[in-house]
Amino acid sequence: MKKLSILLLSFIAVSSAMTQSGTTIRIDPKYARGGTASQFFDEINYIPLESKKESTFGSAQHLQVSRRFFAFFDYSTTSVFVFEKSGKFKGRISSLPMQADKDALNKAMFNFVLDKSSENIYIVYDKEDKYHTKRLAVFDGSGKMLQSRQLGEAFNGLSPCFAFLDPERTVFSTGNYYEKNNSSHYLHIVKNFDSVIDKILPQQQNDPLNKSWANQLVQQSLSAEGSIWYRLYDKTVYNMSVGGALSSYKFILPAALTLDSTFYGDEAVLKTEQSVDIYLQKHQNNISYLSMLQKTKNILGFTFVKYNYSLPSDAFMYSLSTGTLYGNTRIVPDSLCYFLPLFATSEITGMDEGYIYLFIPSFSMFVTADANKDTPWKSNPVLSAYFTNAKNRKGNPVLVQLKLKNTL
Repeated sequence: MKKLSILLLSFIAVSSAMTQSGTTIRIDPKYARGGTASQFFDEINYIPLESKKESTFGSAQHLQVSRRFFAFFDYSTTSVFVFEKSGKFKGRISSLPMQADKDALNKAMFNFVLDKSSENIYIVYDKEDKYHTKRLAVFDGSGKMLQSRQLGEAFNGLSPCFAFLDPERTVFSTGNYYEKNNSSHYLHIVKNFDSVIDKILPQQQNDPLNKSWANQLVQQSLSAEGSIWYRLYDKTVYNMSVGGALSSYKFILPAALTLDSTFYGDEAVLKTEQSVDIYLQKHQNNISYLSMLQKTKNILGFTFVKYNYSLPSDAFMYSLSTGTLYGNTRIVPDSLCYFLPLFATSEITGMDEGYIYLFIPSFSMFVTADANKDTPWKSNPVLSAYFTNAKNRKGNPVLVQLKLKNTL
């Protein structure tokens, strides 16, 4: 059996042919650095999100930021929530003009896009028919539907995952629909949600994931800088900048942490979700894939997943400018965050224009406050008002905005 390091180098060579600009990231998680909050951030802002019946949510996913709004998806309510930058509730989208069960609706809503230009919410979704017909729904920040229409036949083979490149152009990934996935490229450039005008990132003949059930690029995150795309079980991450420049980040990890070479070399293993699951059950100490992939400026954020789970200690940030790996849970609270919890109770939910965002549960906020008799946050008007109101104990999580230091 070949050593895994040789396999990974071969696999990376295949992936590198898919894009013009690539960066190799060689890391070992056990050497990740840490420090105090003040060593990583210039400022930390707390934004309590308004808690009332229609604005209460469970957990936030896929956070996106525009000039006026924060928007995110919540599985527990099957809703896209929009809050103003002040934390005031703006609106909520809880339904689409489609007949579908909750799982299908969750999948559709999760793929929402907050357009930075118009600040409207765009959702492209699959009608779940045999042709994989797509529809587009557009909402304003209050949740009012502005547009609903069926997209043309050219979208039948595409995934609902997309990102804006500019007000006219979007980038879509190819849908992995088996019987309809005949595309030779992973990404498609679309003009005005009407026609495909270009295809990029060609599939490679020798790519071991070609025949995998998960051979599809999925949009991981969006920011004013661009979008991050990723295939399950791949070691390569793709970054599409606003404007359309494509680059990649190729991970090389210690052989002891990654999947055995038989995983990538055996078509029978990769073919179905069930066969992959059986294999991963037997290799639960190995990193199977990446999640929570995000980027802002020179910082790339990600989480390593073993089998189908991850711990807070599996979340990292990597500096593309210095080549330094940081362990998120190794960043400890200090006076900058008033010794309130950060990464121990939350994962990075968004990155945008030099800021990272966390949602801290109200329970964690108040437990820390109750245990700290010094109450150092009293000098912060927002936090002082938040902790004074006992109703916040059972209210929405607090959105925390952290400005990264430029020296990282």
